[in-house]
Amino acid sequence: MDSSLPARTRRSALSRLGGHLRDLLIGAFPLEMRTARGLTVRLRNRSELSVYRNIFVERVYPFEPHRSRLGSAESPVVFDVGANTGLFAAAVFDHWPKAQVHSFEPQPRLIPKLREIAALNGLEERHFVNWCAIAGSAGEAKFYQNRNPISASLIQEKAARRSIRHVDRVAVTTLDAYAESRGIRRVDLLKLDVEGVELDALRGAPNVLGTVRLLFIEVHPPFSTFSAASELLGQAGLISVAGGPPPDDTAQVNAVFCRRE
Repeated sequence: MDSSLPARTRRSALSRLGGHLRDLLIGAFPLEMRTARGLTVRLRNRSELSVYRNIFVERVYPFEPHRSRLGSAESPVVFDVGANTGLFAAAVFDHWPKAQVHSFEPQPRLIPKLREIAALNGLEERHFVNWCAIAGSAGEAKFYQNRNPISASLIQEKAARRSIRHVDRVAVTTLDAYAESRGIRRVDLLKLDVEGVELDALRGAPNVLGTVRLLFIEVHPPFSTFSAASELLGQAGLISVAGGPPPDDTAQVNAVFCRRE
């Protein structure tokens, strides 16, 4: 490496090189992890390692503190919207082995990974994988993908915060339309993380939201904000469980809502 480059530049280049080498090694030799109940998940890059850490180590989705909100249901119906590689679904099955999980993911390269988790753990009959995006109306739309699969989006401006590498046309549906087509009368738990399209997705789900008892949502300002999501969810009888003042609307936050008692 050119010794005339500033030290910070050299360190940054070495760090990037190290990251790429790590991705190559993990891609060739996936890390096989076991969840608390012994489910198998395979991790193949830094993005998947980060999501695994968020869900299983940092526990950004607080299942246990809010488990009672689903009552005594042994087989809750769960919608996982923005499923990525299926690690959230694995966490659900860790807590409710008889759950029915419906995963929605528009990135074609991630669909085999979603199906792999179901196949590795004998969950094919309870884990339903849907290759589509969720929004406020059904049809087709452009889906913008960048170098990080956890930040791809239907919103070009959102995805363009990192260089856009690929654009697909994907099927889009609404949660209400999907539930109706499957004869699903209730959704106990809804997780929504769709990179800025959260408000649009909520507007397309008035019937589903009327049945939800627990909801995890990540908002992505300025495209979606906590106050706007809170207003829409309040109309469906869902309230934030966070104590203290509401989050700043400039902050990207994970929020928890439950049915108003």
